[in-house]
Amino acid sequence: MDKRKVMGWFVIIVMVAGGMGVVLTGDGSVQTYNGYKFTQTAQGWQTKVNGQNTVFNFYPGNIAFTGLPPEAASFKDKKVLTVSYNPDVDLTPAFAQLQYDFELKLPDSVFIIRAVTNGSSLPLFTCANATSSSPVVVFDQAENATSTYIDNCLTITGFDAYGFATQAEALLYTMLGVIE
Repeated sequence: MDKRKVMGWFVIIVMVAGGMGVVLTGDGSVQTYNGYKFTQTAQGWQTKVNGQNTVFNFYPGNIAFTGLPPEAASFKDKKVLTVSYNPDVDLTPAFAQLQYDFELKLPDSVFIIRAVTNGSSLPLFTCANATSSSPVVVFDQAENATSTYIDNCLTITGFDAYGFATQAEALLYTMLGVIE
């Protein structure tokens, strides 16, 4: 078994064990970040954003410095966001989950377009389709974790689902104004 798979399983086991600890102990620890009150529940970190209770996987203070380019903050007031991914890699199910998370956690006033970067039943969108009014986020599997912004397109690459989840949630927090 290669090193990345071992690390992936380790992260999954730690997360499940941590979740079980919350369930068994009833931990409802409360922390404040940037004026938002976060309560740890069995489902994750719950807070109220724009009058709506929302549950996140990560506390924002733990992922605020994930390395998103500062230009990612320009996505904050967009009404349309395309979330696209490469469907020809091992992490396709994780990428589909991230698309769903964007739909679930962003307000209804933000229209999410689910897309892929090459052949599928979903629309095809790449960085070439990005505009100032309709930016694109592209997830792709690679050997190194990077996050780059060029011409209204944020490309996030990495090698495991955990890394993508932290980057995506940091972007969600940024778009919601929780992380500034």
